[in-house]
Amino acid sequence: MKKLFFTLFLCFLVINSYAIKISTPYVSVWWLEKNLDKVILLDVRRSKQDFYKGHIPNAVFVDKSKVRVDKIIMGKSVKGFLPEKEYFQNFLRSLGINNDSAVVIYTKQRKHINAKYAARLYWQFKVYGFENVALLDGGYYKWVNDIKKIEKGAGKAVTKGNVVLKDVNHEILADISEVKKAINDKNSIIIDFREMAYYLGIKTKSYIAYSGHIPTAFSVSEDLFFNDDGTFISKNDMEKTLFALNIDIHKPIIVYCNTGNHSALGWFILHEILKADSVKNFDGSLIEWTTYELPTKKYVIENFSN
Repeated sequence: MKKLFFTLFLCFLVINSYAIKISTPYVSVWWLEKNLDKVILLDVRRSKQDFYKGHIPNAVFVDKSKVRVDKIIMGKSVKGFLPEKEYFQNFLRSLGINNDSAVVIYTKQRKHINAKYAARLYWQFKVYGFENVALLDGGYYKWVNDIKKIEKGAGKAVTKGNVVLKDVNHEILADISEVKKAINDKNSIIIDFREMAYYLGIKTKSYIAYSGHIPTAFSVSEDLFFNDDGTFISKNDMEKTLFALNIDIHKPIIVYCNTGNHSALGWFILHEILKADSVKNFDGSLIEWTTYELPTKKYVIENFSN
């Protein structure tokens, strides 16, 4: 009897050493240091070479080129779309994700640079119903500067996970038909989450057919929401910033960018941090919009003209 009790007690300790509920959309580097053995830590920086040179202990490298997939639109292969559930489920299992895992995602993130990659992966977790996930505030840059503990090399061996994802949550995913409707709906807001030069049409990416922004879209730049060390500014400062930009977070909001990466970060700020009433990420964003040869506007800021 004593032996059985001791065995059960050990099992309890093992289970609880890994099971943790993350109650916030992002965690600090100090929180992570204390809970490093209780989470699956995903490194979604630019390259495996960066990972080999140094990463947070216990981290698993994520090949960001496999996070999203191409889609055929009007006979063209268009990049950067949400994968089907089975694909993404298998991908997460290859990273060791189980149904009861607690997941923390980080990227390089000096100032706002590369935060989009972590936010995009986070958003896809949420689209398929996986809730116990958070971003690392400040990312790898903050960890190296404040905690100063890193590992080098290939990282730990990964045991295949058993996660079972849910069907798509359309409450946080917008398609092109919803964007068309929002253009003519005064009670809805479309947000362009790119730099102002792209919004105005001064610049464009080579993979976008033509420049400009979706008609009626407001301009919001992601750099407004970060401190110099890559951490998020306060919630209060975020709210004041959006108020100054004439953004009412109580209205239905659709966020887009070029390919749905930066806009996933916009969705994260609005939906996860500020708890805005209704926010969707337009997955296809401008790459899909211009592939269908739909109109854009240039050289006008619409935040105060509607």
